Amino acid sequence: EEVAEKVMDLLRCASPIDLPMVVRYLVQSCTPEMAEQTVRALRKNLNFISDQAAPPAGEPAQTLEGELLTFEALRSSLKFRKALITSLLNEIRKVGSAEEHCPFDVWALALVRSISDQKRQAEVDKIVRQKVARRHFRPSLIWQSIQNHGDALRPFFSHFCQIASGLLRSNDFSLAAFGSEVYRVLFEVFADGFSRQDILGLLTAHTGGSSDSEVDGALDVLATLASKHSVALRPFVVYVKGVLDYLDNLKHNQIRKLFTILSTLSISGAGGPEGRLDDDVFIHIRKLLSQPILKYKQHGFIGAVSATMAMSTKPKRPDGDEQSLSQSLSQSLSQPASQRVPRLDQAIALLDTVKTSCRSSEEALVFFCDELATAILDAVASGFSVEPSVTEWISENITNRVEERYLKWLPSPPAEDAEETQDGEPPEREKMDPPDLSALHPTVKVKLDLNINGEQALVAVRLVEMVQPQWNPENPGALPTFCAELRLMQASTKASEGNLEGMNALLGCPMQFFAVDLDDFSYHEPGEKVHIILQLFYAANWIIELLNAFSYEEENVHQSRALQRTNQLVSLLETLDKYLANHHVDLPDLNAAAPADAGAGPSKAAKAKKEKEKDS
Repeated sequence: EEVAEKVMDLLRCASPIDLPMVVRYLVQSCTPEMAEQTVRALRKNLNFISDQAAPPAGEPAQTLEGELLTFEALRSSLKFRKALITSLLNEIRKVGSAEEHCPFDVWALALVRSISDQKRQAEVDKIVRQKVARRHFRPSLIWQSIQNHGDALRPFFSHFCQIASGLLRSNDFSLAAFGSEVYRVLFEVFADGFSRQDILGLLTAHTGGSSDSEVDGALDVLATLASKHSVALRPFVVYVKGVLDYLDNLKHNQIRKLFTILSTLSISGAGGPEGRLDDDVFIHIRKLLSQPILKYKQHGFIGAVSATMAMSTKPKRPDGDEQSLSQSLSQSLSQPASQRVPRLDQAIALLDTVKTSCRSSEEALVFFCDELATAILDAVASGFSVEPSVTEWISENITNRVEERYLKWLPSPPAEDAEETQDGEPPEREKMDPPDLSALHPTVKVKLDLNINGEQALVAVRLVEMVQPQWNPENPGALPTFCAELRLMQASTKASEGNLEGMNALLGCPMQFFAVDLDDFSYHEPGEKVHIILQLFYAANWIIELLNAFSYEEENVHQSRALQRTNQLVSLLETLDKYLANHHVDLPDLNAAAPADAGAGPSKAAKAKKEKEKDS
């Protein structure tokens, strides 16, 4: 025991070359009675590697050799010392806080796993899961244990991968997240091609896992590597592309991550602003868009939007302002197509393909508008700006469509108030006659109501005209898509102008309503009742979209009008409930094409109506 204690004292001061011999003697001469004391000495003193992560100049080879020989001495000495292994695992298991753990604990677990049978390996994996679940193992400990020591730990690389794989397969989100972090560390530390190929192979295998946490964790690791180490990941992009053959097994948010990864790698691999989307990824997206089945068409929409955002977004300049945004827009529009960045032309080509694909289905258009609006708002919230050519495409294809289909210009206000009218109104407004509402419905009177803008109202929402296609043959079925188009319009406006000043006229504009009282409702024909109920339903959803758009605006005028709209919304929903109690109508689902894994479902008014029907 005296000799063992003296050898333990040598652990503190032994040089890297002498340390392997000290460790080997200490482990081989350890008796069962000294096992616990020996383990504590190793945990306390064998952290020299982390202290010498950056070896002194002239001694890197000596330090590396000492690390390799020390781990080899531990591995060979512990192989047939089951009592010492048991004491070592028990000692690690008894540590009760993250602060008490040291890098040696991680090394010891990987080392024991490398020399043990399946039963002992399962015990090691269980200890790791318990430590992670209790927050005793933190990502910082993994970085301290592996970073700068890749050469010394290379014999245990496969076991670190197996530990990470087991954690990532767990249904527990915290365990899966920790497994993802281990994969990130391994990819950065083990930089040789063979190791990274193994890591990418494991990650792509995880994308076909049985649990959402496993698939999401693997895709999150790939997304992080694509953004931070795109050059290193680029040679292995074929592994990621292989996942495209199994899109049926992925949810929409996972498909979104996958196409974002592929788009990022494509652009970074091409280099410079001329970077374009890989031809095989571009072709795959176009093939999905040409599919007649809505499910696969939606996959194509997700891919097209993800690729478009990757090619058309960039971090905002610190000194960027509205004026610089408008200047860049005018420069982009005046630039000849031959001088534009090639990848922007490819992004616009993708959007044009999507537009063509949406012509056959209203659900497809709703899905695309929601997908693009969400992507734009996420980019703006993350501090990115969207290229003016993309917002201009939205203005030409969506904003103009909203104005033509859903809005009707009103006569200009009195001359003394003319200076308060907004830009963009047609010059012939002064010559317009007041709208003839009597011709909008053959049997029910129509009125303009909920006008917050007063005489300054520029437009009115054509709800009555659109709720009955037989009286509006030019726009049959226009209403099912109007919420999604309005959402995309406000997202594009916020991205291009930085605010919603260009949509001020919509927040307080009047809407066409049927002039019907609750007492008179029961006397109307069933068809008229359906029109009245649908008109209220669409009016409520129009207000909901406006409130969602303007709820973050800080102008007092916007806040005041939003508050008034909220009161009007409450009143509309109460009236709608009373009408539905008198006459049942199956309200349309305006988000029917939204991804199921993103919380898709009927509008708030439809949900409230269905819940009340169940209760009754």
